[in-house]
Amino acid sequence: MRSSDLKWPAISLSICAVIALIVSHFSRVPFVAAFLIVVGAMLLNGLIATYEDEMPGGFNNPDGKSTSPFIATVNRIIAWIPLGAAVLLAVCALVWARSLLVVVISFGVVTAILAWTISVKSRR
Repeated sequence: MRSSDLKWPAISLSICAVIALIVSHFSRVPFVAAFLIVVGAMLLNGLIATYEDEMPGGFNNPDGKSTSPFIATVNRIIAWIPLGAAVLLAVCALVWARSLLVVVISFGVVTAILAWTISVKSRR
């Protein structure tokens, strides 16, 4: 492996470390947590930029005639996010709820999210 292969990852991680150091200095967030948050934010930013560029009319797909496999995969993942959030909400309510009212409200929200997800998927 050449040293030039590691140049940009090293620069990116250095920038993340400096930003994390600044955040941890001016807040109560530990350095490691701030570093992981900054790295995650940079990765998410890169994914969003790639998604926008691959969309029809984007930088990499100006004519919009074809959909890349990346866009198809991301759209499939995005379609399942409400269902995952609903299940997570139900599990958290069951584990940490101290009253029946919280569990009933959370299951109502889960049912509404599931109904919305199913109706959106059936329209496609």
